[in-house]
Amino acid sequence: MDANDRTSSSSAAEQQPHEVPPSPSAPLHTIRLRGAWNTTAAPDGTARHTRNFGRPRTLDSNERLWLVCTMLPTGGEVYLNEERIAIVPAGPFAEDITTRLQTRNTVAFVVAEVSTPLGEVILEVRLIA
Repeated sequence: MDANDRTSSSSAAEQQPHEVPPSPSAPLHTIRLRGAWNTTAAPDGTARHTRNFGRPRTLDSNERLWLVCTMLPTGGEVYLNEERIAIVPAGPFAEDITTRLQTRNTVAFVVAEVSTPLGEVILEVRLIA
């Protein structure tokens, strides 16, 4: 998968080009999703890394919540609450997930290789630019 294959969707059926926008400023708050990751290997050799997290209790109307992974070791797909939100090549990933949040959420990264771990995964509270 090359950089031209990167897409994002508001629904699985609607695909648009996906660009990883830089954070316009330092995040207001960072939540690290360490530990408690469940990794399963599929018969086709892909790995599914999943983790549950709760919606931050206080998100002001001028704040957005971004899902950030510092490094996807291979190309793959990103899911939030069983909805595919992006198809991405290897490299860093960032997506505004504010409108897709539920009280309890499950994030999943499906990558092409089981043996290489994900980079750090964090939630960033950012101001609307």
